[in-house]
Amino acid sequence: MMNKQKDSLDADYESLPQIFKNRIYQFRTLNPEFRVKYESYEMFCCKEAVKISAAFSTSEEIDSFAKLSHEEQIKSVQLGDGHSGNTFAFACFLAKTYIDSPNYITKINGALAPLVGSEEYAGNKK
Repeated sequence: MMNKQKDSLDADYESLPQIFKNRIYQFRTLNPEFRVKYESYEMFCCKEAVKISAAFSTSEEIDSFAKLSHEEQIKSVQLGDGHSGNTFAFACFLAKTYIDSPNYITKINGALAPLVGSEEYAGNKK
């Protein structure tokens, strides 16, 4: 991992609420390759979830937001560039969890688990 990317991920990590830091730390601890293979993807989803949860106060509002056109979503929340269907859906899911049951943030499989498998992503999630 290049120092610039590592520095950026470290700064992003420090900006997260504690429960999201705990989530990232857990993955770092359980998978020695997490930082290189998955952290930038996971971090993007976590950062976006924090933005979304700051803009809405209920899961129902997030569900309505998710159904808007992309242009309307951008007007509602300053989303990052480069969302895929998976990153957007996962960020919304994390945001709803953060609002409704924040302690579950550390119990949810990784953002890439549907694509690479939960064991590959972080050995604790089967």
